Amino acid sequence: MIQAVHADRDAIWDGFLRTWPIDRVASMSLADYAGSGSEESGGEEDHGTGDGFAYWLETRTRELGRLGGGTGFTFGIFRMDRANRRAYRPGDRHRSDGEYAWYARYGGTKGEAFSRIRRSILQVIEAARSGRIEDIEPIGLGRALKWKIASLYQIRLDPMITPIFSKQALRFILDAPERRISLAELQRRAGRLRGNQDFWSFYESVAGKWSGYEAARRDLLAWDGGDGQGGLLQEAEEPRQEAEEPPQESEEPREPEDSDWSAGPPGNLILYGPPGTGKTHHLQAHLMPRYRDGEGDCFEFVAFHPGYSYEDFVEGIRPGPDPETGALRYDVKPGVFLRLCARAKADPSRRYALFIDEINRGNTAGIFGELIALIEDDKRCAWDSRGRLLPGKGLEATLPYSGKRFGVPANVDIYGTMNTADRSLASLDIAFRRRFRFREMPPDPGTIKGTLGDGGIPDGEGGWLDLRAMLEALNRRLVALRSRDRLIGQSYLMRCRNLEEVRLALRDGILPLLGEYFNGDYGRIQRVLGDIGPDGSEYPDAMVRSGILPDRELQGGTGIGAFGFDEGDGNGEAGPAQGIKTWHVSESGAWTAAILKRIYRG
Repeated sequence: MIQAVHADRDAIWDGFLRTWPIDRVASMSLADYAGSGSEESGGEEDHGTGDGFAYWLETRTRELGRLGGGTGFTFGIFRMDRANRRAYRPGDRHRSDGEYAWYARYGGTKGEAFSRIRRSILQVIEAARSGRIEDIEPIGLGRALKWKIASLYQIRLDPMITPIFSKQALRFILDAPERRISLAELQRRAGRLRGNQDFWSFYESVAGKWSGYEAARRDLLAWDGGDGQGGLLQEAEEPRQEAEEPPQESEEPREPEDSDWSAGPPGNLILYGPPGTGKTHHLQAHLMPRYRDGEGDCFEFVAFHPGYSYEDFVEGIRPGPDPETGALRYDVKPGVFLRLCARAKADPSRRYALFIDEINRGNTAGIFGELIALIEDDKRCAWDSRGRLLPGKGLEATLPYSGKRFGVPANVDIYGTMNTADRSLASLDIAFRRRFRFREMPPDPGTIKGTLGDGGIPDGEGGWLDLRAMLEALNRRLVALRSRDRLIGQSYLMRCRNLEEVRLALRDGILPLLGEYFNGDYGRIQRVLGDIGPDGSEYPDAMVRSGILPDRELQGGTGIGAFGFDEGDGNGEAGPAQGIKTWHVSESGAWTAAILKRIYRG
């Protein structure tokens, strides 16, 4: 019976994630969030309507943690019904357009409000997925809402968030008397208490402990006329608000770590890994949406390359026509990073970001110049309303071309991607590397969907070709024969849905990449592809095949022997007496399912 209940909860969780994958959340509309709405829908509990995101959070996933009632303001913005259209009119705390109502601090229009709410939701998801649950605390959503979202999007194989979103309840369960303790710390303590216990069994046990306390408290209040004494009992009787409001926004400029849109300290994060592991996609799908709202994009995107310079990035002298005479003149022009920092300095309540693709393809020390010191966390700047640097709030340097004082605003995050096959991590400038956090993105075969979502595709012979196993086998051999910096990412196989698409991915994508990894050493490429049998001989139907070009075809008057060519490498390859060993890739149309399965079956 217990196992059935747990299975039911897991099925609900599966259904939620299938319905609301992260990419759908990133692009959802207000109607998707609040539901399509009907004049009869709404009510005390189900504030989202139809099949909207809010409805899933409050009603369809109720067994996975309860939000705790309240009103539609639990979700920051909601679609009103007939009964409450008169109740929620524009005021100091609320805004309404007659159809939707929302907290005024989110914006003056429903579009502005929802854009900020959606951005905050994505910040919560990112923090939960990365395990940085402390970053959830300052995000501008109501406490129960953001922790419910975090619990649903956490890594299920290593859960960190128990689906109890009341600080009062967790303090009681964990016997934590500290009133100023964060919910993130309480969740970490709950995780330590759970240890290796089954996730749902632990949840039921601690939820039952809290329910028992709640029942005893109600009995006590009924017995003593509502005069509960002390501690948690007294705290439980504080007047209940209509919904927990998001963190307050101050009218004064403030430090970015207090911002509703902050996700922890300045980004300064580099995603690194071999080609095809989704580094640039991660920037685009999961990080850029945090810096995009109804007011426009708060980021810039650049790609470094060997010709990219300090003048492109920071500032430099550029030719241009004189606006009055039309004559050529040379002016100091700001680069992309200076322009972004100017925007961020003028708008301190929002976070800005610079995304740098292929960051290790440029000369980072030369491109950043003196800014290498200024991007460090404790050198970030904050200014007063007159543009004066606040005491102890950062460091400014004098720029060499314009002679202006410049500092990096504290509300600017820097993200980069680095292809480890292009250049090793160790070759980055040490001073530069010290100022960034590095997060590895290794190949992830589990993201290959195939035809039915399990990584398999029909082999045309009544069986299945396992693309996940294929990628894992290729990478195991690459680690042994080359290095873990030169692996194959899942993107090469992610779009394959039939045998022909797999053949093309191997022929046009993976084989050329292997050629670069091994500098044309096709003997090793054969081993990676499984073209060599247990006895060390080449399969007759190998994808990469060897041959011998006879010596007489190369004589041409001087002859190969005259040059003393020896193509042998100690692995049984031919020498000058027999001719020169050659290689060719067989016709991909002849690669049967059995040949492709041999990659991972051996």
